[in-house]
Amino acid sequence: MTKSLQTQLTEYARTLLPPGVDARTAQLERLANNPNSEVYRFALNYDEAGLERTQTFVIKLYANTPDGMDRALKERHALFNLRGAHYPVPGVLAVEIEESPLERPFVIMEHIDGQTFEQALAEADPNRRAELVAQFVNLMTDLHGRGAAVLTPRVGATSPLALINREVYTLRGLANTYDLKEFLPLVDWLYANRSGVPCAEPVITHRDFVPSNVVLNPRGMGYVVDWGWQIGDPRYDLAWTLLALRRSGHPALAAEVLGEYERVTGVPVEGLAYYEVLVSTRWLMGVSRELRTQLGSGQESQHTAAMLAYLQPARDALAFLESQTGLSLPTAEVLLT
Repeated sequence: MTKSLQTQLTEYARTLLPPGVDARTAQLERLANNPNSEVYRFALNYDEAGLERTQTFVIKLYANTPDGMDRALKERHALFNLRGAHYPVPGVLAVEIEESPLERPFVIMEHIDGQTFEQALAEADPNRRAELVAQFVNLMTDLHGRGAAVLTPRVGATSPLALINREVYTLRGLANTYDLKEFLPLVDWLYANRSGVPCAEPVITHRDFVPSNVVLNPRGMGYVVDWGWQIGDPRYDLAWTLLALRRSGHPALAAEVLGEYERVTGVPVEGLAYYEVLVSTRWLMGVSRELRTQLGSGQESQHTAAMLAYLQPARDALAFLESQTGLSLPTAEVLLT
C-alpha cells in the first residue's frame, strides 16, 4: 500500500532534524493543484530542549518527469539566489530531485503568513488600493532592475532579437509537438513582426507576475512566489500581468498597473501591444493543450467543466488577437476541443 503524503512527509522531516528529535507533521492542506505542480501547507511539530516547537512550511511537488525535475531545480535556484540578493522570496528548507523519498521532485520552503495581493486589493479602499498597486509594480520593476546575472552569472551578450526569437521558436515548437496547428498563423505573425521589439537588456522575468503570486505578510511586506522564471524581456511580465487582470474582470486595475509602471520607469512602454499578442497566444495554447489532454485521457466531464469556464475568456482573447493582427482565427470552441 502506498503511504499517504503526510506519512511520507513526516518520515522525511525526521531526517532533517538531529537524531532523537521526534518530528510530526499536521494540518496538511492543499493550496493549489495544476498540471505542473501541487502545493501544500503543513505544520512541523518537534521537541527542542524539552519544549514543543511548531513551524509552518509549504511543500511544492512536481511531476516525476524530466520537465518536473527541471521546474523544481529552477524554482529552488530562483528562491536561493534571489533570497541571497535580498529580493523578497520565501526561504528554502529542502529540495529533492532524483530518488525523491516522496516519489516526486519537491521543494520545501518557508510559509509566508498573510494574504495575497489579490485578496488585499479586493478589500482595499481607493487610497489603500493605490498603495498596493505602487507596491506591486515596485516589486516587478525591482526584479527587472536586478539584472540577469543574479540567476545566470555567465550569460553572454545577445543580439537585440535573440530573446523574442526564442519566444517565437518556443511557440512554434509547442504548436508542432502538441498538434496545435490552429495557432501557427499567430506564430507566423509574431515572427514576421518581431523586428519592431528588440530587447535592450535581458532581465529576470517571473513569467506569472500576478496579484495571486504576491503575498503580504502581517507587516505589509510583499513576497513573490511561484517561480517559473526565464531570462527575457521585461515587457513579457508586464503584458502577462495586464492580460491576466483584464481576463479576470479587472480592466481598471490593469490600467492602474500600466500607469504606475510607466510612472516608475519614466517612459511609455513601446512595443507592448506586440507582447500582449505574444502572451495571449501563449495563454490560449496552454489552455488548449491542457483541455485536449483531459479529453484525450477520457476525463470528459472535467474537460467540459473547464471548457465552460475558459470559453468566454478564450473568446475575448481571440477577439483581441484578431483586432491586433488582422487574422481570421478559429472559434474558441474549435481551439478548446
